[in-house]
Amino acid sequence: MKMDIRSYMKYNPKLADLLSCLPEHVVDTIPVRTYRPGEIIIRWGEGACDTFYIICGVCCSTCNFVSGDKVWYRKATVGDIFGLNGVLNTSKYEMKSGEILTKTKVVLAVFSQELVHESFRKYPLFAEKITGSILRRLNDETWRQSECSFYPAYMGIITYLIFAYEFYLRTYSAGYTGSVKILEQRKEIAEFMGMNVRTLQRYLPVIVKEGLVKMHSKYIYIDAAHYEALKKRKMEYFSE
Repeated sequence: MKMDIRSYMKYNPKLADLLSCLPEHVVDTIPVRTYRPGEIIIRWGEGACDTFYIICGVCCSTCNFVSGDKVWYRKATVGDIFGLNGVLNTSKYEMKSGEILTKTKVVLAVFSQELVHESFRKYPLFAEKITGSILRRLNDETWRQSECSFYPAYMGIITYLIFAYEFYLRTYSAGYTGSVKILEQRKEIAEFMGMNVRTLQRYLPVIVKEGLVKMHSKYIYIDAAHYEALKKRKMEYFSE
């Protein structure tokens, strides 16, 4: 059975809080869309008309270079908002090549360009919450990337794993305590950290041997005990 926005609000307090800033009749017009893994939601250079709230799943952005390389740039998950820049900017995106696409199955609440424009005039609390959410996410991710890039390689990877656990835990139901699957593969992790893939491959087995994470096939798994051990290792490093 297809669920509407009201159905998702019952199970998503953050979404319900956000939409409480809008009149009831406006909330009822907000559509919900479902995407399969690998679908493009926004392509840089084509302009954008909507802003999106992630109800479930993971999205990521990529940048394409003239050389043909595709670099994984940012990611967003449950409770995050993206697309606002394309709505507020009436010209085309300055970035010439790149996409925002789904990494998993994704369900999105869609805020139309008209609704967003109108919110800045009529529903300022809604506008404040969506802009604040985006700024907090970008600030946090920029800080984490900076940590990963400037720390020594081993500690940079430890820092990334802490961040990755916190990020992907949000894709599970509240109260989940099992192992969290980190969906990035080696190349994506290295690109996020600004690290050579060979360096990452040299240190990951060490971290696994230390019992700080588990590996199964090509993926990293982190549970609550691993997470606490990773944080302890980081604290120990900086207290030396």
